[in-house]
Amino acid sequence: MAVGYFYQDEEERMWERSQKLATVDDVADLAGVSKSTAARVLGGYGSSSMSTRAAVHAAAATLGYRPNASAKTINTGRSESIGVISRNIGNPGFGIALDGIMSVTSGAGVSVIVAGSEFDIDLERSAVELLLRKRVDALIVSPAHGDVGEHLQAAHSAGVPILLWERRVKGLEVPVIESDMAGAGRILGQHLLNLGHKRVGFVSTFPYGRQYELGDDTGSSVINDRLQAIFGTFAEAGLPPSTDLIRFASRSAAGIHDAVIDLIEQEDPPTVLIASDGQIGLETLTALRARGLSIPQDMSLVLFEDAPWAKLVDPPLTVVSQPTHEMGRVAAEVALASVGAEKPLRRIPPFAAQLVIRDSVGPAADRAI
Repeated sequence: MAVGYFYQDEEERMWERSQKLATVDDVADLAGVSKSTAARVLGGYGSSSMSTRAAVHAAAATLGYRPNASAKTINTGRSESIGVISRNIGNPGFGIALDGIMSVTSGAGVSVIVAGSEFDIDLERSAVELLLRKRVDALIVSPAHGDVGEHLQAAHSAGVPILLWERRVKGLEVPVIESDMAGAGRILGQHLLNLGHKRVGFVSTFPYGRQYELGDDTGSSVINDRLQAIFGTFAEAGLPPSTDLIRFASRSAAGIHDAVIDLIEQEDPPTVLIASDGQIGLETLTALRARGLSIPQDMSLVLFEDAPWAKLVDPPLTVVSQPTHEMGRVAAEVALASVGAEKPLRRIPPFAAQLVIRDSVGPAADRAI
């Protein structure tokens, strides 16, 4: 029987290699070096001659070699990734913050892994555990609740740098990326007082299970700051703060709608409604229009978020604005600088927040709705 021999030329072998993910073995074979030498060059550790490094990098480029992220993490102790946990991924403000974060990480070659908690502590614990298993180099967390933070403390104690977004957690001494909501709230409270408002409604979707009284700790530092500042301004002026008009609604559209309707149907209803974020603002606006109420003639409206649509509706909405994109950028810069740092992360002063006055707030209506 005749024996045939098949000689595969180099071009054909290269084509076959290109059809699968190249390995360190492939790179070593093409460069004519050992696997351990190729691994050192590709991993950026150890020493090799200039000619060897050039050969290995040329082979890697030819083969389209992509380093194994897991192996690199084992070798260097870093994954070149940070984790971001948001309590409300659906909020448009989160997208702006994430864009700020990624404006820094993308240029640094660092990936961002995003997880959500939906204000649920158990989901937040699971998200932290997942990101730690992926060996993220740092965490930026928007906490679900300020009173529950043992899982964050454990990660921090294990050496993972943590930054908190907008909400402080009791007992956790880490930097907080936040704006001066107390200062902005006082300015808003005084503005409403100047316009004759005495009955102020406030709608949040933070899960606080009882009626708020001035000075209460809701479990959310940013909500605490806003409520204390706004309603405290009325108390300081000698007027009874209308804390009976504060509602903590479920996060659904129906829940927010019901909370707004409940407020405007009170025997002594508010003359101004304050929405705690953009989602609440949209649902509040929808509910008021469905009832045929004019803004601000029948009801004034304020939004605690400068959502892009807020200045486009008729009338444009008065908002409390914070530099969300800049806050995201600084959060990423501090997180990256913290990786491997020997000293604790620096405290970050609160960012300025401002009241942007538009046409949705007018003098208090002189009649019940």
